[in-house]
Amino acid sequence: MSTKIKYTLFAICILTSLSQHAMTQNEQKENIENKNQQWQGISIKTNAIYNISLAPNISIDFYPFSPLWSIEATAIIPWWSSEKNQKRYRLQEYKLKYVYHFNSKNRHHLSIGVIGGLYDFKFSSIGFKGDFIGGEVGYDYTIFRKKHLSIELGFGVGFINTTYDKYYYNNHNDWYIYKSSANTKYWGPTSLSLSFVWSYSL
Repeated sequence: MSTKIKYTLFAICILTSLSQHAMTQNEQKENIENKNQQWQGISIKTNAIYNISLAPNISIDFYPFSPLWSIEATAIIPWWSSEKNQKRYRLQEYKLKYVYHFNSKNRHHLSIGVIGGLYDFKFSSIGFKGDFIGGEVGYDYTIFRKKHLSIELGFGVGFINTTYDKYYYNNHNDWYIYKSSANTKYWGPTSLSLSFVWSYSL
């Protein structure tokens, strides 16, 4: 067999091997993409900072299509009152946000969403009762991760518009007396979190 034929056959073998390797890589990539498109999961979170401040809360993070995108719904509901001291710490805050995870194993997460709720605060003779709505941009970083459990640090900044009534309590007559109303717009920090997260893929 001539040298030219040997080199030609060798080149054909190399090209065939590279082609098969490329096809295998493409198939693996397609399988991963198909798996990601079909992947579904759910996470349940609670913010320890809010829990310490007597504000029980829960978040449900659902991944309907891919581990890179999720929809998170949050409820924060401290509903405490002391009739004896006429104190109020009542809040219903709800959030709905869209979260982008840089990749399925990345620790960085960005989010954007809406905030809304109502409140009734009174720790002295003066109280404030109203409702609010706004928007938030957030960032979370996973500082610890196991198979199903992780811990996240996060914060949010945004805009809140609130309308409230100011009132005071008359101890002598046991009356709540309306004083005035106001509307306030706020720009700045809107959340701080140290969350314990339980995750499971469906």
